[in-house]
Amino acid sequence: MPVETGMDDFVKEKNDLEAATGVLAFMIQNSQELLKPKGHLRSAFACGFHDPGLETSGERDGKLTELIFLTKMEDEGQILTWGLSFCYTAPEALLQSSFTYYLDSSRNYLPPPPLPVSPKLRLSNASKLGPQQHQQQHPQQHHTMSLGGLEKGVLVGKELVCGQVPAQENEFNKDKDNKEKIPSLPVPDLQHTLLKYLMSVKPLVSEQEFSHTVQCVSAFEREGGAELHKMLVERAKERKGTSWLREWWDDLVYMRARHNVTIMDSYFYNFGLTPPSPTFPNDIFGGRVFSPLIKRAATSIMASLDFKFQYNTGILPQEKAGKRAQCVQMYTRLFNGSRIPRKDVDYFYSYSGPLAATNHIFVICNDHFYFLDVTTPTTSSFSSIPLAQLAHQLELIYQDATSKPTGIPVGALSCQVREKWCEDRELLLSNNHNADLVEGIQSAAFGVCLDTVSPLNMDDYDARVWHNNGRGRWFDKPIQLIIFENGALGLHGEHSGMDGTVSKALVEHIRKIEDNKMQGMKIPIEDRAGKRWVPCSFDISPSVSKQIENALEGVKEEVLKVSHQALIFDTFGGSAIKKMKCSPDAFCQMAIQLAFYRIFQHLPAHYESASTRGFLHGRTETIRVSSLESKKFVEAVCSGPNSLTASKNEHLLRDALAKQSKTTRDCTNGLGVDRHLLGMKLLHLEKNPSAPLPSLYTDPSFSYSNTWRMSTSQLGGKYFQAGYGAVVDDGLGVSYSYTNNYIQFKTSARQTTPCSPTRFNAALIRSLQDMRTILSGPKAKL
Repeated sequence: MPVETGMDDFVKEKNDLEAATGVLAFMIQNSQELLKPKGHLRSAFACGFHDPGLETSGERDGKLTELIFLTKMEDEGQILTWGLSFCYTAPEALLQSSFTYYLDSSRNYLPPPPLPVSPKLRLSNASKLGPQQHQQQHPQQHHTMSLGGLEKGVLVGKELVCGQVPAQENEFNKDKDNKEKIPSLPVPDLQHTLLKYLMSVKPLVSEQEFSHTVQCVSAFEREGGAELHKMLVERAKERKGTSWLREWWDDLVYMRARHNVTIMDSYFYNFGLTPPSPTFPNDIFGGRVFSPLIKRAATSIMASLDFKFQYNTGILPQEKAGKRAQCVQMYTRLFNGSRIPRKDVDYFYSYSGPLAATNHIFVICNDHFYFLDVTTPTTSSFSSIPLAQLAHQLELIYQDATSKPTGIPVGALSCQVREKWCEDRELLLSNNHNADLVEGIQSAAFGVCLDTVSPLNMDDYDARVWHNNGRGRWFDKPIQLIIFENGALGLHGEHSGMDGTVSKALVEHIRKIEDNKMQGMKIPIEDRAGKRWVPCSFDISPSVSKQIENALEGVKEEVLKVSHQALIFDTFGGSAIKKMKCSPDAFCQMAIQLAFYRIFQHLPAHYESASTRGFLHGRTETIRVSSLESKKFVEAVCSGPNSLTASKNEHLLRDALAKQSKTTRDCTNGLGVDRHLLGMKLLHLEKNPSAPLPSLYTDPSFSYSNTWRMSTSQLGGKYFQAGYGAVVDDGLGVSYSYTNNYIQFKTSARQTTPCSPTRFNAALIRSLQDMRTILSGPKAKL
């Protein structure tokens, strides 16, 4: 191939941008002058490789780990298309930037087709091995490889030096996806934060313990807190294009966590035990008859692709909470990416690039894996195959999978604690064929699981979507759609890359499209006949097989340690609560407080998640639900047999509801307690790694008030219900949502929790009824 000739001269250049531009020019010149460098092409290349808008203060050294020239040849050797892609890494960070363009013979720009590049040449592999070991294992300057739709690819650069690399992953460094201006996350006032912290601790501890906490807080404010706060303000100023918290949050809360993600970091949605009524008519499938499973799988996949298309092409409406625009940067982690295990700290790898290049999804059925090509590149993004063709391909996959014995549940390996999964993944990837398959799973737009059973009841439904005993899933994938034999739909989400409000936007889009009989989609449809799927059979050695067996045993043990129960409370719902002039969210939170107090005779450290996506790259803040006001209310209600009719209790309840609503507003406005205290703690550790922590952080009350025995979140609504696990061994996890006519809860607990979900839900029903009685009595002021 003529382009390889003389490439060394350019690779040895030290000036990164000049060298890369020289490589590009050399390629073009030796590709029979297919294309002369045009301004917009060079700009695109420069933007991807070295965007001035992404520069950070201070010098950062990085290494270009991939520079690949790709071509497609005719039989006589004429080059039809060519492209260039590259990725680079920097110390202590996983960074990526990619530019890939293809041109047909008419010089029309096309997005890249799927490229199953050998994992030996992947950025993920370079980062995993480290620069020195990677260089030792892959010292060659050029590699020729098979790339599926592209016959030839040449790795033309290895370990090129480049400077001024962005501090974060490229996908998070621009605000291009937000159509409205999104402000940066603020740093709250220090005195306000410390006062709020004290008031949140007071209802949880004794007077003596609280007195000690006051001393610790006062010492912190006098002896270093003000300086740490000032440093945090400066950090926020330096990160105007992102959030002062995001790097820390992703790393500390998720990527450094070593527990299994299946129970601890995953959440699930269910959409009801049966498909929408009426069921999908055959006419939207071109008159063809398919099973409920195949119909629901096809419609949910098509609607997901439409959401992806609208996001990629910039036509998806700006997401809002009320009138407030929400940052959509986490959408970049919905598709074409994966969490990847690594020793000590995981990372999230996104394959999306400018146009979300990969065109396939992975499908699991009967523990057999398949890749299904669902889209076709177009000049702007991609098109989808027609719904009937998609259903037919899924039907063929289902028939193939169910005609065989049950497959080997390779995905069970991803159920393990992260260090063990990392170790077993290395063993699995030591086989190059397996490595290619794992790369395809990671790069797929999303996963689809076709389950050959129907849920027995709501709790069985939830368990199958949540963990399924480790079978038929790949738990590192951000999104997996799960479809059952009767057409019921579920979604499994891995939490590290995005919060539930992001996947909520996707599933609401799915359900709206389904309700409209697949009308209203924007994605182009292109008829393409022929088989579009391939089976993916892993080459499982005896040692890998043993690890899979161990993983299945491990997840069974973990599942036995947790219990969960769904509750649909239909005595009244959001409409009745609003008529009582109450916030439905605050009402549910006070019911949870009252239920807990009745069982345990004290209030817990009680967490509710508040979304901070009203700020650039915002994630969540902690709503500290337990308050002096809620404590007075629950104590009064539990004080005697006439407590429900006591007129003062209405005032106490309304005070508690008002306090909860005020705390919620503060948190969504970036004025919470926990993230501010965390930021100052981390700055102290960075500045003085060997110095003892301020007494505020070593005070037993600090640890106690951060051990969330009650973890709650309002997520769900008309279309779906959400659930997740308790976050501490003796705690409860309660997810809830409401409609006009009912409230739905999903309660989870661990084996070591001194209260079962069944017992808690019974107390919850009583609390909801009692609170309505208190607010609807003869003296209630409505």
